[in-house]
Amino acid sequence: LSLPPSPSPRPPTHQGGGGEEGHGEPGHLHVDDVQAVYETLLDNAVVETERVRSLLVAAEREKERLLLQLEEAAEVQAHDTKEIADLSKYLKEANELLAESATTTTTATAATTTASSPPSLLNGAGAEYFPRNSSSVQSRLSLGPYTDDTVVYHLVSHTHWDREWYQPFEKFRRSLVQITDDVMNVLHDDATFHHWHTDGAMSVIEDYLELRPDRVEMVREAARKNLISLGPWYTQPDEFLVSGEAIIANLMYGMRLARQYGDPMMIGYLPDTFGNISQLPQIYHELGIETALFGRGVVYHDGKPNPSEAHWKGADGST
Repeated sequence: LSLPPSPSPRPPTHQGGGGEEGHGEPGHLHVDDVQAVYETLLDNAVVETERVRSLLVAAEREKERLLLQLEEAAEVQAHDTKEIADLSKYLKEANELLAESATTTTTATAATTTASSPPSLLNGAGAEYFPRNSSSVQSRLSLGPYTDDTVVYHLVSHTHWDREWYQPFEKFRRSLVQITDDVMNVLHDDATFHHWHTDGAMSVIEDYLELRPDRVEMVREAARKNLISLGPWYTQPDEFLVSGEAIIANLMYGMRLARQYGDPMMIGYLPDTFGNISQLPQIYHELGIETALFGRGVVYHDGKPNPSEAHWKGADGST
């Protein structure tokens, strides 16, 4: 291919005008014009540089945010994987406990009578698992003599039980079964150990017997002899979060469930419940509960705590 010849450059043209040579004439640029163009281009370059720099900073921050999200996602995934493994382990242990309970028979011999297999439930003879005589009961009453200045402290063996909190339910229940087994064995072996308070909630007994169904009669015997408490609640409610109807149903169901094993404890026991409502004395009164114990909401006045005993007056005047 052949290219056409380049056109010859045109000579500059000069058109009228006076003053400095070339200034203001078409086809000519004065040094001031060049300087102005240069400064404008420089200003634009500075602005564009700042814009690009801001974009780079924003991109770096977004990169750091995404990397952090990836790390958090990896941690959550690792935690969930561990939780799934733990839950599988706890469910396996729970199934093993159920299988162990299901295979318990009344033909077991004295050699197989262990802490996990109560003798009264195995010998079929109706023997008591918690032998108590009048002297052991009387020992609880022979604490005097008292004077007007005597201060008597009552130590009540108990557990405060969170059904599910910082560990999964089944892991907590595994601990509950172990603790309850231990306490029942102590009540069997030591006649001076008089009572175990089950935190005012029948869910403790229900969760235990689901994995220890062979111990239902043992629980009934313990309740009949006032060695354990039953209810009156089904579970400790958070009064901030539930309706009044739910609170009443909770108490009614807990007391009904307690009567399957013995008499419910007629004390409104709420040691760790938030938001004690003004109608609670009214609800207690309607269900026959005339004494209450709570731990939250005891405020201080003038640097001194409120008295440990008081008349609690409800919104309707019930006390």
